[in-house]
Amino acid sequence: MSRIKSFGVLAGAAIALASSAGFASDVQNSQRAELLSDAQNRSSLLAAGANAYHENGHFGLTDSAGNNSINVGLFGQYRHFFNFGNNVEDRGNSDFAHGGQLSRVNMFFFGNVGSPDFEYFIQVGASGLGDFGMGDFEFEEPGANSSSIDLLDFIGTYNFENGMFFQFGRGRPLQTFEAAPAQYQQAMERSLAYEILGTDRQEFFGLGFGQDAVEAMVYFSDGARSAGTDIGAFNSADWALGGRVNGYFMGTRDQFSGNYPGQSFVGQSAFRGTPEGLRAGIGGLWQSGGDTGFTADVDAFFVDADVEYRGDGFRAAAHFYYAHIDPDGISSTDHFAFAVRAGYFVDEQIELYAGYDGLFFDSDLGIDEDNQNLIRLGVNWFPIERSYAVRVTGEFFVAFDKTSGLIEANDALTSVGLGSAGLSRHNILGSDDGSEFGFGIQASLLN
Repeated sequence: MSRIKSFGVLAGAAIALASSAGFASDVQNSQRAELLSDAQNRSSLLAAGANAYHENGHFGLTDSAGNNSINVGLFGQYRHFFNFGNNVEDRGNSDFAHGGQLSRVNMFFFGNVGSPDFEYFIQVGASGLGDFGMGDFEFEEPGANSSSIDLLDFIGTYNFENGMFFQFGRGRPLQTFEAAPAQYQQAMERSLAYEILGTDRQEFFGLGFGQDAVEAMVYFSDGARSAGTDIGAFNSADWALGGRVNGYFMGTRDQFSGNYPGQSFVGQSAFRGTPEGLRAGIGGLWQSGGDTGFTADVDAFFVDADVEYRGDGFRAAAHFYYAHIDPDGISSTDHFAFAVRAGYFVDEQIELYAGYDGLFFDSDLGIDEDNQNLIRLGVNWFPIERSYAVRVTGEFFVAFDKTSGLIEANDALTSVGLGSAGLSRHNILGSDDGSEFGFGIQASLLN
């Protein structure tokens, strides 16, 4: 190649490289301009009144007018249980068992859409305790090691004037005071009375009313413990009609209201400085099945009633449950249960609590021990005063009867579509020879 041609090739390459560099620079400048424009737009939105915040254990974002908002929170519980009792044969037949349990890992979202009057609450959860059942997370069999993720709640609420509201979705409609979310329970779990005879989560819609001294709701649902069921599923009733009314005799309804829309509850630990309040309520649910799809051919009637007092560092509550179960072709049965809870703060951060559960199953259910009596004693430590953000709990329980009867009763109710309590989350493994007792420690986080 001649020297002149060589200089020509080098000049052409230089021009091409310069053109490429210029093109790349133009692209980078264009992208930089887009990013700056987007950042300026977002800044202008924030300047217009959009608001990000953290309060009451959750992060939130709302628009300037307050018509649209989303709040996000996380909740987790870890436990380690120690259990003593002559456990039933198919659960190891051991006098001692212990182990860790990640009982709940939940993520929840709530806020309003289009208007402050239209609210929503959504909760999903994960657990390593096997497949989900009809409650929070249910234990299936020893050795289960699969994890599951499930939709626990999806509730929409539209608030009319004068305290009226319309509510729909999956979750707990207006129910017993024990139905407060797990992160606000006083003890490690709700009572066994609620777990076995309570109506729990359902798929429902209904109308309600709430003012300072009274609230009430009437709803139509798929029946007790019907959350997650499809049309015609075995544990879904053909129809169910329920309702409840609560009265506030000392203090007001707002004192017992929780953070989440459409749910009338308050944290069950009454911190020091809590104002005095007294409330009582009664509710019922009637359901029938067997005429559509594969629904269990069972009629059932449930009643729950409560009274609760709280004041400066002290809380006490009593709960009553009744269930009438009438399967087709089998004798009907009637079951009763009571639960009593009390807690007292010995200082700003430490709460002592005690509880009694009494369950009295119909003898026609055919179980080994149809009367069950248990007590629980515990202590809560709140590292952050007046906050559920971090909590450490120690709890001791003793059952005075053969707890194999609890397993048998739960199985009998499950066979007609009405059971499925997660007994292992109560440190109950089932003793068929004398009493069962144990203790557990728990750490929970809420943010």
